[in-house]
Amino acid sequence: MRLTQETYEEWLANPVTEAVFRVLVRLESEEKEEWLALSWDRENPDPLKLAYHKGRANAFRELLVADAIDIEVQLNADSN
Repeated sequence: MRLTQETYEEWLANPVTEAVFRVLVRLESEEKEEWLALSWDRENPDPLKLAYHKGRANAFRELLVADAIDIEVQLNADSN
């Protein structure tokens, strides 16, 4: 699949895409808050829970910052 910058920008401007991105921002923030609460409020925080929340926050961030090239690279990786 070929994803052009123009089609990517059209997709970004779509109201559904904008709504999904707002949700991703909120979810990322919630995961960071949970990570902070677990690490700050507990004497011995569970490292697996911390890694879980950090990993989710990082995944949401990666989706938010992916550009047309990032997406096309991943799409083409599937065809190899």
